[in-house]
Amino acid sequence: MTPVTVQLSKGKLLLAFLGACAFVACGIWLGGRTHHYAGFTLVKAWFGAITCTVLFGAGAVVLAIKLFDRRPGLVLNDEGVHRLGLFSFQPVIAWKNITHCTITKIERTSILLIHVDNVEEVLARLSPIARWSQRIALTRYGTPHSLASSNLKIDIEQLKALIENGVEAHQRTS
Repeated sequence: MTPVTVQLSKGKLLLAFLGACAFVACGIWLGGRTHHYAGFTLVKAWFGAITCTVLFGAGAVVLAIKLFDRRPGLVLNDEGVHRLGLFSFQPVIAWKNITHCTITKIERTSILLIHVDNVEEVLARLSPIARWSQRIALTRYGTPHSLASSNLKIDIEQLKALIENGVEAHQRTS
């Protein structure tokens, strides 16, 4: 199989980065106006200011790193599906283990669920905290693997077709 790469969508990442920066600015603005509040309202204002600044500030840092990252967001090759995680590629999803793919919606976001036949093997490779969160995902969606095309330069239907074609091609050669 000729390797297929799907790049990160720099436009979508830039919009998310600008949104995170706007929330950081709102948090800083609110922090500067806390002298107008008293009592429990003061506590809520400080909580909102700190939460906006810290959480969205961390998100802005991660998004800034992703904006300058030249690596592809997704690679499909002879081994399987390689997904770019937060800072590095996640373990490969081998073609032989993929059984099927489905698309689900969470709010307005479509997510591709990649169902595999080696769930316990996947969970065994994870840290205890990651394993716990993946078990929650398993009970809700039936698989530990998911892909959103929201930060990729590809439509969710095209992504599903790419993976299904890869599975089919590797089942024929096995």
